[in-house]
Amino acid sequence: MDGVERQPESGNLALKPVAGQGRDIAEPSGSLGGVVLPAVVAVGPRGAVYLLDTERCVVLFFDPCVCRFEAVPCLGGQGAGARQFQDPRAIAICNRNLLVTDFGNRRVSVFSLEGFILRDHWRPPAKEPFAPFGLAIDGKGRVFVTDPVNVKIHRFAASGIWEKSFAAPGVPRHLAIDCQDRLYVLRDLAPDVAVLNGDGDMLGTETRPDALEQSFPPLPFQVRDRGNLDLNGCVFDLHGRMTNLPPKPPAFTYPPVSTVTGYSGRYRSAAFDSEFYNCQWHRLRVCACVPPGTGLRFSTFTASTPLTDADVDALPDYAWQTNQLLRPQTSRDWDCLIAGEAGRYLWFRIDFLSNGTQTPSIHDFRIEFPRISLRRFLPAVFGEAPRSADFTDRFLAVFDTTIRSIETQLDRVAALYDPVSSPADGAGAQTDFLSYIASWIGIALDRNWPVERRRAFVEAAARLYPCRGTPEALRQLLLVFLGVPTGCCPDGEIRCACAPKPLNCAPPPEPRK
Repeated sequence: MDGVERQPESGNLALKPVAGQGRDIAEPSGSLGGVVLPAVVAVGPRGAVYLLDTERCVVLFFDPCVCRFEAVPCLGGQGAGARQFQDPRAIAICNRNLLVTDFGNRRVSVFSLEGFILRDHWRPPAKEPFAPFGLAIDGKGRVFVTDPVNVKIHRFAASGIWEKSFAAPGVPRHLAIDCQDRLYVLRDLAPDVAVLNGDGDMLGTETRPDALEQSFPPLPFQVRDRGNLDLNGCVFDLHGRMTNLPPKPPAFTYPPVSTVTGYSGRYRSAAFDSEFYNCQWHRLRVCACVPPGTGLRFSTFTASTPLTDADVDALPDYAWQTNQLLRPQTSRDWDCLIAGEAGRYLWFRIDFLSNGTQTPSIHDFRIEFPRISLRRFLPAVFGEAPRSADFTDRFLAVFDTTIRSIETQLDRVAALYDPVSSPADGAGAQTDFLSYIASWIGIALDRNWPVERRRAFVEAAARLYPCRGTPEALRQLLLVFLGVPTGCCPDGEIRCACAPKPLNCAPPPEPRK
């Protein structure tokens, strides 16, 4: 894929943004490009917003009635006192406690949210040097604290007991933890973030904020560029002051169409094998979003023998056929006929065209084969010459699209009347057709039963009707209801061997001598 990628949030095929555009995942606020709250912001019970002002060394809370930040009384101020800070860096809330990393005093201060009473100062054992900077809390209540001076990450239990420390991949600054309890570490002079597990094992790196949106819960308010907070329509900086700075455009820019190559990005598929000799490939169906100023060009190549990737990439442009251009349109569904010679193998190529501000994206595509033309119903004279046969096939394909959609629905009718495949509620179906066909034979299904049990009951109806009202019918009905397979005893006798033995059965006793 040349300049094309799968979008992390949707999986669509689209152009790769130009490097350095959009939100920076490693921005100094620690918000991972607006995916999480900045390191100095925390949200408490009932949506209360707390902000650590690192300039004045105070903790602020947002008052929605007056739409401004107010200082928490009797807390903070620069100094080494028990309730003072010296170069604080981050805050977090855990178990109704407010945690503040006090970098200058080499401690993590813990205050109760009820009255902001000082509960404790957390430190590792004396043998462990400690310079706390960023912190985050995982789903188990464990607190992770970065130490950029000693290039470590410390882990505390929810009770404040120090558990361990492990080496960080670079000089760590701020931390974030996703819904899978993975750690995202922002490091000095690193354009990306390192991803670790709770024991410090490296899992990889991330460079794009949009790749993380599905891993973190949604924010209660918008975090703009520079970490500014959008609260009740007012924008505040990370010191609690209202700001009028214009937001940085978050949109990505994309490479425009090159005058040399004629495209912004290109995707080339692997070989599709029809397993037919001289297969005439029929149609390409695409579900795509093409904004104004963008486009998609589809090309195909067929061959009777497999080719290597190097051979396909070396093909000249005139060897590729079909060459259909998808322009901006309101409908997402689009299709075109596949032109070209018959062949067992097919490759298709997609050229992405962009004006530099937007990108087309492909959600889904399908290839239909072989081509079954309506020409078979016409006199043979319409297919006597290869050129006229090809024109007739392409002309009739316009009507074939409508007819094929009707035929597809008719092909699926048989599945509606089979209890195994009939749509039923609870299986992602829109209609409970299983209960409908059961009513044809006088069965009223209980929808509290699992779907598989209802299917088995309808399937066994023909076997149960001849003996309904008898003890044997009740026995078979009970076996179907319990999900026990029937037919293991051909003579109809109930044997213990019909039920499998538990895996934890004791060995049989040894015979007496």
